Amino acid sequence: MNSNPQYPRYIKTEYETFWKALETDMFIYYSRYKDDDALMYRKEQFELVSDNYMAINDMFEVIIDNKYTWLSKTMRYNVKELQKQILRDSNELD
Repeated sequence: MNSNPQYPRYIKTEYETFWKALETDMFIYYSRYKDDDALMYRKEQFELVSDNYMAINDMFEVIIDNKYTWLSKTMRYNVKELQKQILRDSNELD
């Protein structure tokens, strides 16, 4: 899984820095990693699609459905932990 170098590793806004967290065929998600803030960019024209809850919700859906094409090192760890939590939660429901 290699990241496309044509896209920036991070996005700096007026107040925060968002790091490239994961990619799909169509989108790139940037995260601050310390809270639920995320940015979602369309790859084709590199245009901002969402900078609110829609971006974070979509990013989690991509992770749960394993539809990503690339994960950052930090996000690989986060995905493993999220998958463990999902398994624990599903076992509690049984």
